[in-house]
Amino acid sequence: MYPVTLTANPTPWYGPGFPTDTFVSDDPRFHTGSRQQYMDAIVAGRYDYFGQSPYYLYRSYIKFDLSEAPFFDRPILNADLRPWNYITTMCGAEAGNIAVRRITSDWSLGDGSNALRWNNQPSVTSRGQGVKGSGVGKIQRTLNDVTYCPDPAQEVYYSIEGIVQDWADGAQNYGVQVASFGEAGGRNYREYLSSEWTGSDGRGPVLFVEYEAPEEVEIAYERDGLPDDSLPSYEEVLENQIPLSEAPPAPEPVTITEAGQRQASSPQTVSVDPDSLPTEQPEPDDEQPDTIPPALVAKTPDADTQDVRPATHVTLFFSEPVTGQQVVLKTPDGESVAGSIQRSPRGDIIEFIPTQTLQPGTTFQVQVSGAQDAAGNIMAPLTWSFTTLHPDRTAPTITETLPRADATDVPHATPIEVTFSEPVDHVQMQISAPSGDLLQGTISASADRRQQKFILERPLAAETRFTVTVSGAADEAGNTMSAYSWSFTTGKADTSSPIITQTFPEKDASAVPPTVAIRAIFDEPVTGAGILIKDETGATVSGVAQMEGSTVLTFSPSRPLAEETRYRAEVAGAKDSSGNLMHPFSWSFTTRDAEPPQDAPTLMGEYASPTSGNGGTATTLTPMFTGYIDDPAGRPGVMTVQVEHAPEVPGQGSGLDLVGYQSRS
Repeated sequence: MYPVTLTANPTPWYGPGFPTDTFVSDDPRFHTGSRQQYMDAIVAGRYDYFGQSPYYLYRSYIKFDLSEAPFFDRPILNADLRPWNYITTMCGAEAGNIAVRRITSDWSLGDGSNALRWNNQPSVTSRGQGVKGSGVGKIQRTLNDVTYCPDPAQEVYYSIEGIVQDWADGAQNYGVQVASFGEAGGRNYREYLSSEWTGSDGRGPVLFVEYEAPEEVEIAYERDGLPDDSLPSYEEVLENQIPLSEAPPAPEPVTITEAGQRQASSPQTVSVDPDSLPTEQPEPDDEQPDTIPPALVAKTPDADTQDVRPATHVTLFFSEPVTGQQVVLKTPDGESVAGSIQRSPRGDIIEFIPTQTLQPGTTFQVQVSGAQDAAGNIMAPLTWSFTTLHPDRTAPTITETLPRADATDVPHATPIEVTFSEPVDHVQMQISAPSGDLLQGTISASADRRQQKFILERPLAAETRFTVTVSGAADEAGNTMSAYSWSFTTGKADTSSPIITQTFPEKDASAVPPTVAIRAIFDEPVTGAGILIKDETGATVSGVAQMEGSTVLTFSPSRPLAEETRYRAEVAGAKDSSGNLMHPFSWSFTTRDAEPPQDAPTLMGEYASPTSGNGGTATTLTPMFTGYIDDPAGRPGVMTVQVEHAPEVPGQGSGLDLVGYQSRS
């Protein structure tokens, strides 16, 4: 009889091994997923490189190996996709929502029919999607223009319990897609470390799953009749199960003769050659106990940091999960600052959150002790200091205005903008006409609260001097500005209709990618603009039209355009702030053929016979066309020749005249 305990793998569970990850984009540089497979970054969102390019969409694809996952057929309690974010276009919750969605069809990084490309992406579902608007790390506009976020580069948790529950319930694992939630509007972009990242600061994407473990079951079973050289299956254990009793069974008296008979009839026999018995003591286990204590690999604020925000938290990054840590924050008088402790789910990130904002202009000391790993090793105590920002007693000032003071010929729809020396709140703005009447409008603030804009309900009157008065602006320390006024004069009445100054693709462009986003750029801000895209038959292409800002009209087709097809774009309905209506505008372009595979044959040269030899006309009823084809794989193929009527001789006809085919060995 052998008692056996059946139990689940411990929960939580991290996705094992390296996942497959890559990204694709309508940016022509990143159309094919296999080209980005070995990059150490994956990206997602909508980005124009801070005005240096058109807006492009980026989508990342990640697939984890779940073949040994223990959570199948179990309830999922918590599940996160945890990519390491290090570049963003905005910091914190204002960065814009990123969505993680379950992929519902197969994809690969090879050359087959399901090879991942921008125009050949797998399907996804929003069921169970995880959405979060959080940006950390840094904003990098150019190589040297960098703004660091309050939160350093770190893992961002996207909750995907619904996705993992679908996998646990039997849905096929094709991975997840990471993309901008709406893929419309302004910049919303993230860069994450990929599984190819080999640095020490960060890691590739991690799948974290916490699931409900099954109850432990203890079964006692009879071994007789089962193989000696392998463990029985669960079904065999149940078939040979015997009742359990807390009291040991009473010994059954048997005679020596009966014992010998039982031994002779038992199938559980072992034969051992005496020469094969060991003559030496087995070597001790080479595994050494863990004697290395945990280490503090990073911390914020760091030692001797100056001008720390009084609202800061103390965050500790350990080399491994820890318990028992003591985090004490002390004032110069030796008093402990009240606060609470928060732990990351893994236990390797500890955060001390003061109950109240710290005193400005004060040096605080951090004491960390007692941090212990799973083996009981305790980290040596650490102490360091940082200093909070000194008290701010300087009132905010206005550093720039739009329009400038005493400006003339100001456009009638110009928003009134002011830029402050620091972030402010409680701004009041009044725009008064010569009669003393106040203009109506609304005030909006930029994300950093340094720019304030007064948006007029209606355009300004022509050739009129207006006065702007700004007051009430207060900074975070409560310092209030002195009232500030300036004046400007509007120009003559606007009677010019808005016009389109640039299109993408350009007029009569050829070889345009079928995944192109069509754009029309106006010479001034407009509203009400509409756009239609029609193919050669006049059929309208379905898609989404939207304004990027107030001067760029964009049309995104619902699906890639047809290859080698001429399309016509028609724009109408746009009005400027003075109510002037645009004249309808149209242009055409032609899409290109699909990109041939890398091993496609190449036409190296072509010849026609007979030829006049001097650029004139040769007469024949039996022309012959010859092409020299280079094929890397040496495969037989077919060359197609199309002959059209010459457009300079319209009297003989137009369009395609004949098509010929010729096999090649």
